[in-house]
Amino acid sequence: MQAVQQWLADHGAVMIGDLPREVEHRLANGEFNDKKFRHIIVDEFQDLTESEARIVSWLRTDGGGLVGLGDKKQSIYSFRGNMKRALDVIQELVSEEVADHTMNLCQRCPREIVSLANAVMALENEPLVSARQENGQSHNIHFKTPSEETSGMAAEIHRVYRSNQEAKHLILVTRRQWGYDLKNEIKRIDPDAIVHTMFAEDVLETWAAREAFIFLSIIGDPEDSASLRDWISYQKPKKDNSAFRAPERNSDAYLRFRETHGTLTMDKVRKIVSGSINLSGRGSKNIILRLTRLYELLGKIPDQGTLKEKFSAALNENLWINPQSARIELEKDDLSRMKREVERLITEAGDNPNALKIIEGLRFQIATKQPVGEEMTAEQGTRIVTLWGAKGLTADYVYIISLCDESLPGFWNTGSSGLSQAEYLDEQRRLLYVSLTRGKKSLVITRAQTIHKGDMLALGLAIPKGTTWHRVNLSVCRFFREIPREILQPSTAFENWEHILT
Repeated sequence: MQAVQQWLADHGAVMIGDLPREVEHRLANGEFNDKKFRHIIVDEFQDLTESEARIVSWLRTDGGGLVGLGDKKQSIYSFRGNMKRALDVIQELVSEEVADHTMNLCQRCPREIVSLANAVMALENEPLVSARQENGQSHNIHFKTPSEETSGMAAEIHRVYRSNQEAKHLILVTRRQWGYDLKNEIKRIDPDAIVHTMFAEDVLETWAAREAFIFLSIIGDPEDSASLRDWISYQKPKKDNSAFRAPERNSDAYLRFRETHGTLTMDKVRKIVSGSINLSGRGSKNIILRLTRLYELLGKIPDQGTLKEKFSAALNENLWINPQSARIELEKDDLSRMKREVERLITEAGDNPNALKIIEGLRFQIATKQPVGEEMTAEQGTRIVTLWGAKGLTADYVYIISLCDESLPGFWNTGSSGLSQAEYLDEQRRLLYVSLTRGKKSLVITRAQTIHKGDMLALGLAIPKGTTWHRVNLSVCRFFREIPREILQPSTAFENWEHILT
């Protein structure tokens, strides 16, 4: 930990995750005594980290009340370190006896949807009870291919929206690309259709957007050693903008450079590019290529002009997108969203916007998973989000698109999730549960039956071992396989479906 702190100090950086620990440490040592409260209510308590839960307990005055509301079946944020024990940890935080109350009435969903959600989470033995008297709709549909799924569901979703525009319409997708495909098809059917894609969590997923973001950080503060170090952590990607991660982040060459010259600065960048400073070690060629590219890109940003004009030039998609990219539509959308967010921050800053403040604002939006370039409050039209963005949203008509076993749970990777395979599967089951319980009237679940193997690779789907055919069969999500037929009927072919009642 001391080595990490030394690196952060040398590079003028801090870790967002250190903030709760710092607050907790100071509270435990008697600071902020004037900031305590007699009554504290925490909703979605299961989403807190253990450090955040302890902070909540420290903020309570002696004898004060603490109410934790939550549902361990909705714990889906292990990536941010949320508590595995959820509400059970409260008793350890307070000396008083904790009163445990059950809130099992579902005011949102009709019986049909509640029954399906309960069946998915049957092992928890905490069934919901629908408080709704009216009947709902549950549909399970399959298509031959993803393209047929997109065209068929786009037409159906648009039909339902046109017949009931006062209602709320929500599309949940297991992959962002499928969301963009649906949006494009709906707009093709009706160019005036209002469709919002709201993918707040993944704006830096593509290489084009990630590289542009680091470049913006360097423009905001050219002497930002952390951003300069990040810039040289990559290698020249392939023509389709894949394989951009360099082995070990080119750390061997950077450590050798740092021992002799210290952290990177723009003056040192110029000397490396000109050959005045020589690099050695594994990854040195990657670093030289990356810094040469940085120097060339900086030359394309106008010295004169407004901050908005400079940032607009920096986010010109021609600088970042290769026409041969495998994810060109995603890259364009991510860059467009980032550009809109920067323009919003500049407008809010008033007459004298500061470049570093604008970049810090953008970083904050991304780090806290706030909307980037999107209006999350939009009520009109149809909203499209990933399953991970479903929490907190409700709608009359809900569609879970492309739900197959290859997309959920998909493949387990302990290196990226930090979870055991069993823990990962449990969290994916909870993610499905959260998604199922968004609908007030109608729930439609769809999947394609086959897909090109190449598309599976591009979408990050789990590919069955031993697959050799170009087309691969997609399986029913495993969390549905043991559900009784009276709760979830086998899927119906789209051409035989009677469609949604509106």
